[in-house]
Amino acid sequence: MAATALGVVVLYPLLVAVVRQFHLLSSTWLVLAAVVVWLSAWMVLELAWEWRERHQQTG
Repeated sequence: MAATALGVVVLYPLLVAVVRQFHLLSSTWLVLAAVVVWLSAWMVLELAWEWRERHQQTG
């Protein structure tokens, strides 16, 4: 969760610049971008955890 918050804070100016082109859907695009960042971070952490667990069992 902290990684997501940090990602949104760091990427917020870039997100706003990109989303302003869509005027009416700006808030929707911001929420969608935050969800995508969150899910991406979750997936990367999940894969890293699985890889770590698999290598600890064999080692």
